[in-house]
Amino acid sequence: MKRYGIRYWSRSENGSVVVQTPQGAIQGNVNAVDEPYGVMHRVRLSQGSWFTKADARRLAPAVIVDTVTWKALGSPDLRTDPAITLLGTNSVTAVIVGVTPGGYEGNIQLMMLVDAYDGILPAVSSSPDQQAGQYNYEAWIPTAHWRQLQNRISAALSAQGGDGSQVGIYRQDYAQQAGDPLLILKITVGAAAAMILLLGALGLLNISLVTVRGRIREIGIRRSFGATAGRVFFGVMMESVVATLAAGAVGVALAILLLKNPITTNFIVAQGLQDVPPFPLSAALIGLAASAGVGALAGLLPALIAVRVKPIDAIRY
Repeated sequence: MKRYGIRYWSRSENGSVVVQTPQGAIQGNVNAVDEPYGVMHRVRLSQGSWFTKADARRLAPAVIVDTVTWKALGSPDLRTDPAITLLGTNSVTAVIVGVTPGGYEGNIQLMMLVDAYDGILPAVSSSPDQQAGQYNYEAWIPTAHWRQLQNRISAALSAQGGDGSQVGIYRQDYAQQAGDPLLILKITVGAAAAMILLLGALGLLNISLVTVRGRIREIGIRRSFGATAGRVFFGVMMESVVATLAAGAVGVALAILLLKNPITTNFIVAQGLQDVPPFPLSAALIGLAASAGVGALAGLLPALIAVRVKPIDAIRY
């Protein structure tokens, strides 16, 4: 990892331990990781803190539990460095440093640092087949040359493993899929949005035409006082554009409030999304551009009609 300048990488090892709780000894699952894992997987904590470099030097291993496990242990105050006992041939005392949201009833879930877990595994292992060092590597790599880097890392790991070793490297991110799996959905939503905008533009066009016909006298008087065709065209057109642009700004603001309010974000997190992305600036710009475009289309024909109004028409009208 250092050779290729990869800053964020982590080992990941799964195992099991028996935890002493107020309800008795319960077997739990362990996910052993390295410190960068929290950043790579956007791990959120409801209280406490994520692992630090200092935790690697603890005599009592640091653990992070989920909310259900924390409540099963009696909801201890993390400021008191609460200890839990991991049972085995030689019981080990661990210290809870953080709590993650969620969890499942009856399921004990712990997170530990890989080195700490490997150090205590011989004493607390609940499975005879469980051995230290059986883990996967995860890394953030540059997307520009990922294929070449993948081949080089694979060759380097194979050489380190020696004869008979097998190395499998694969991508886990969204971009590794061939094509865009959401392309059909994007086209469908885009077509529906275009149809809605078109219908809105037609409705606005009808209103604008009625408005211009009711302003023939006003426009004719302006022309008689020297208003040029360009100024009349620009005035009528901008009325439509400014109105739809203001409506677009209100729509974007409502969309941001809808997506970023606590009710929506909590629902998204509950579905398993670890990191709620910010509202994209591109979406706001597209919304404003679309509203301005609808206003321009809806105002074009009324503006052309207004340009053709003559002072004599105002007198006759």
